[in-house]
Amino acid sequence: MNENDRQLSGTAGEELAASRPVDTVPGHRDRLYGVKGWLKFIVVSNLYLAPIFIGLGFIVAWIGFIDMAKEHPGIILVGLLMTGGDSVIIYMGIQAARALRDIRTGAVQQFKHLLKLRLGWSLLGASLLFLGWSLSGLDPRDIFLDVIKTVVLGVIGFTISWSYFSLSKRVKATYPDWNV
Repeated sequence: MNENDRQLSGTAGEELAASRPVDTVPGHRDRLYGVKGWLKFIVVSNLYLAPIFIGLGFIVAWIGFIDMAKEHPGIILVGLLMTGGDSVIIYMGIQAARALRDIRTGAVQQFKHLLKLRLGWSLLGASLLFLGWSLSGLDPRDIFLDVIKTVVLGVIGFTISWSYFSLSKRVKATYPDWNV
């Protein structure tokens, strides 16, 4: 190949490259792509931290329930309802975190569904706790502040998490179907 042929092929190659439409940066090349930063914190929290801390909370709560059951046997039913509801939410959180970690299709929608369920459970669970406490013969004023705290923290957690999954540039870069 002589000098003129090289120049011609270089020019033709440049023209061909210039005529192609400019591709947007694929998700995997975007600097925001991936489970990093706050998104990684959310995944780790739901995969490991929440199950551990909720499990420890169950142990402490059940020590109290068993002790209180001597005088108020109905408290066991309250404990079973609360443990069952929390266990389902924790299990769903682990599944949603795995979907986010593995960058699966529909992971953001799965997590947003979980957020709605968590909000609903914080409202329903607080009401059940209050009602169950009363039906067990205990004074509901003893747990009133705990019930209010549970509801307020549930609403705050929902609001922050929903905003993050709706507005985060990392979520948008990592999950192409984030807003479907």
